[in-house]
Amino acid sequence: MPTTNIKWRPLCAPGVTKNVIIAASADGTLKHWHTTSGRLLNTTFNEDHKVKTCDYKPDGTAFLTADDDFIIRVYDEQTRQLKSEMTGGLNEQIHSNRIMCAKFDKEDENLIISGGWDQNVKIWDIRQSGSVRTFVGPMITGDAIDIHDGYILTGSYSPENNSSFGDFNTCEHIEDIPWDEALPSDQSCLVYSCQFQKSTGDLIIAGGSGSNEVRIFDGNALFRPCASICELSRAVFSVDFSNSGDMFAMGGGDGVVRVFNVVNEV
Repeated sequence: MPTTNIKWRPLCAPGVTKNVIIAASADGTLKHWHTTSGRLLNTTFNEDHKVKTCDYKPDGTAFLTADDDFIIRVYDEQTRQLKSEMTGGLNEQIHSNRIMCAKFDKEDENLIISGGWDQNVKIWDIRQSGSVRTFVGPMITGDAIDIHDGYILTGSYSPENNSSFGDFNTCEHIEDIPWDEALPSDQSCLVYSCQFQKSTGDLIIAGGSGSNEVRIFDGNALFRPCASICELSRAVFSVDFSNSGDMFAMGGGDGVVRVFNVVNEV
């Protein structure tokens, strides 16, 4: 089955085992993998809640999932037990359609950002179990939201304006990312997944369908594209930088998870 989302466990997470990722699949399973050995550590499956997205809390002590019932759930990483559910908020509602992406804020572990088919991007506070603000815009169909240094990165399932920046505090649009500048493609890319480089935020990675490709954007060059992995046989559903930022993983419709090194060539 297609891999829909992958996340590296933070290096600071408690426990001896390192180099662990969680991977969500279209069949509703969430799997913990040891990347060094390729060993499957754990499988979580709930037939009532098909997992569409997952993420780790910055300290690695918990992870979240979001499912077809429009609810974000937070679990304890060691026990795999449910800790809390995001069920609304003061003057705010839950999503009205599938949640395709949900992530912890790296700078404030009490905040979560999410988006999906209802074209609403919501910010949640775990302490309130609810949403605190919302903005309308991108059609999020995969792991296509990230946060860095006060900026929201979104990728939209759209042939135009498929990736953009927003302000985390005001939820206002800032600018679009020049997808085809320097590296024009014959087909538009409908973005399923995008992310800032975890170590510095200097790079952005994004991938999707249509052109079936992954692109890297350089923040030192106003986030113009600097590299691409193209002519793939199937769409790319998920991309993720390693914690150190010197590797990234990608997974898609061919059911294969690929890991690449990031090389800085002057």
